[in-house]
Amino acid sequence: VAEYERPEDATEGAIIRNRKRLFLSPGPKELPNPIAEMAANPLEPITLLGVKDPDWGYDGTRVHVFFTEKPDAESYQVWVAAYPDGRGAVPLAKMVRSGGVVGSLRPAMKLYLWVTYSTRAQADRPSQASRPSNRLEIELVDAFGQK
Repeated sequence: VAEYERPEDATEGAIIRNRKRLFLSPGPKELPNPIAEMAANPLEPITLLGVKDPDWGYDGTRVHVFFTEKPDAESYQVWVAAYPDGRGAVPLAKMVRSGGVVGSLRPAMKLYLWVTYSTRAQADRPSQASRPSNRLEIELVDAFGQK
């Protein structure tokens, strides 16, 4: 036995209306890929070694990033993306040496890191940027029990 709120809900027309589906959107526009664009930069990449959790208050939103350093580097940029090919990558941290902290991350989500560096401008050449380092996949855990 089926009960209907209105008599017209028991007709074929109600079944047809129920089976109609909205059109799917074509999806988001293609995200820019700064990592692929930086592959043409003139300077050799550095090596991204790994990450380390902070010593206190580890809530999955911050991490120390370690990489090899170059003597002529003025600053290092840590790029973070949700896609392994670098689509949508953004520079989240700028640091002067390895071991700095990157914040504003999300726990329980796969993220991908790259590091680039920039050189100081000289009298005979402008500042240059490096190619991206190797990719590092991370998935942080919210392990801060004092909330």
